[in-house]
Amino acid sequence: MTENIKKIFSQNIELLALVDKAVIYFREQQYDKALGLSAQTVNMIKDMTDAVIEDREYFRLVSVESVVEMLEGLLETKKKKDYVLLADLFEMQLSAFICNVQELIINKENFLAFDEAVYQEKIHLLEARITESLEADFTDKDIIARYRVNQNAEIERELEPGELLKEGYRVEFTSGGQMTVGSVDIHGREFYLHSNNKVSAEAFLLAKTWASKDADTYIIYGMGMGYHIQELLYVEPSARLEIYEADMNILKLFCAFSNLKELLSDDEIKIIYDPDGSRIRERLSDLRPNEKVCVHYPSLCNIKDLARKEMLMEYIPWAKLIEEC
Repeated sequence: MTENIKKIFSQNIELLALVDKAVIYFREQQYDKALGLSAQTVNMIKDMTDAVIEDREYFRLVSVESVVEMLEGLLETKKKKDYVLLADLFEMQLSAFICNVQELIINKENFLAFDEAVYQEKIHLLEARITESLEADFTDKDIIARYRVNQNAEIERELEPGELLKEGYRVEFTSGGQMTVGSVDIHGREFYLHSNNKVSAEAFLLAKTWASKDADTYIIYGMGMGYHIQELLYVEPSARLEIYEADMNILKLFCAFSNLKELLSDDEIKIIYDPDGSRIRERLSDLRPNEKVCVHYPSLCNIKDLARKEMLMEYIPWAKLIEEC
């Protein structure tokens, strides 16, 4: 894969996230926010389309004329201030075009977004972050040492794709080029942790429902691939986040396939590896008015222990009804 193609693929992930947010804000008639985001996309759209046109042999299935027509339509509609139509064009033309470019690259290159060096770097960052959380929560050195023996053994175990597949995990590209993960629940039913389509839009919508003017700290169950966490920080940039995750395989898959390395370096994010659920149980027993509990439902489905699952379902009232269906 050439550096030009790598650059297009990477920038398109960021561009698609901005476009999807703009569409949502247009639909909500928050035109100031939507236009602010669309302004951020101008140069990125130009760079992307210029790169596609420049490398037209690679993208021979993409019509140069259709690209030019799409751009002209976007500019004309923006000039007319027809924001209803502009949202449609962003969603049905620009977003679709970006996804088509991403799919073409994925199929042409036949690659899996895994880099051993990047994975090892992120694993070391993860180990440091979950060790920090141990030292922050416990003063007893013997307790810290016991936790670390177990956590380090799990972290140091190699990521074996064949074994993960046997256990029901699978990793797939989304339409925008990011990765989603599938797993199986306690009954052996398959499910996804994130959308296969516009994963950033899904995460942004979830983050908006979680955001609260009364909270400055969010207690979150479920790391997943981190998309909902990234978007909550976008919606609530000054918030402190405490993320609890019981499944080390998910944390390792995050390190292997998520493009959100910055979440492992953000001092406002606390990452807690909690395989038996004891730490989140203790945390939930001492909540303050400025703290909000948010449960990522697909991560809840990944819990194999019924008692722990029922404990967390108390914080999403509709979950019990769903589980009984």
